[in-house]
Amino acid sequence: MFGFGQIYAGRVGKGLAFLFAGLILDITATLLIIGGMVDWSLLVGGILISIVAFGIWLWQIFDARESVREYNRKIYKE
Repeated sequence: MFGFGQIYAGRVGKGLAFLFAGLILDITATLLIIGGMVDWSLLVGGILISIVAFGIWLWQIFDARESVREYNRKIYKE
């Protein structure tokens, strides 16, 4: 799921933004791919949105890793 690492690290706003963006992209891509059974241009749009969603998913994984590292540094310094 999108955004849970950021939420864990205390970056709730950023995590929720990733979560809602991911949900919107996934739902949109799914509907377009299903609609692609009728019109191939919808299928192409769904595939393109899926590729974008995958890229954002990868980005948020690396961002979550860095967010948690910063969170742990802050906690263990105190």
